[in-house]
This record gives sequence, structure tokens and C-alpha cells, in this order.
Amino acid sequence: MASEQNRQELEDKVSALVEGKFGSDYRRAFRHYDGDQDDRISKSELKTLLADAGVGNGFTRSAWAGGVMEVLDRDDDTHISWAEFESAFSGGKRPDVPGGRSSPEGKHKT
Repeated sequence: MASEQNRQELEDKVSALVEGKFGSDYRRAFRHYDGDQDDRISKSELKTLLADAGVGNGFTRSAWAGGVMEVLDRDDDTHISWAEFESAFSGGKRPDVPGGRSSPEGKHKT
């Protein structure tokens, strides 16, 4: 399980990326990082998102991606679905999920 500091870093950096690059549209961000358009984010695609958000570095990003994947991949299919992504990053506060936060507008629609 990630430290509170790591969770906060992830939340802050992913939020800043989505706000700055995607106008706070988490669904649009998800689609962008779903490179093969299979409605799931793989570990490789997640590493790209983390790199763009400035999370970790070349040496630690794989560990970050593995830790995030371990927590978010609730159905153990080795990918993050939109529902898993949304519950963590654009849904309600989830203290057990890195980056889980409340959105000021409420839950984003798909």
C-alpha cells in the first residue's frame, strides 16, 4: 500500500494533468491513454499517463504503475477499466485508492 504522501502526489499530479490537458474531462483523458482503444488501460498505457503527469521517474515509474494497478484493478484482469479509473480519479472520495477524490461537480458522466 502506498504512503499517504505518494497518494497525494498521484492525486495532485494526475488532477493537474487532466485539468491542464483535458479540461478536467477524466473520460477524455482515459480514452487518450487507452492507446489500443480496448476500453481498458494496460500497465504500459498507465506508465505513459504517469510519465505525462510527472509521477515518478524512469527508474521508479514501473513500480508506481504496478502499485496503482494493484489497487485499482479490482477484477484482476491486469487492466484498469473506465469504471475502475472513474471510481479512483473522478468519483467520490476513496481513501483506499491512490488519487481517489471528490469532484467539485460530483461524479463525471460517461
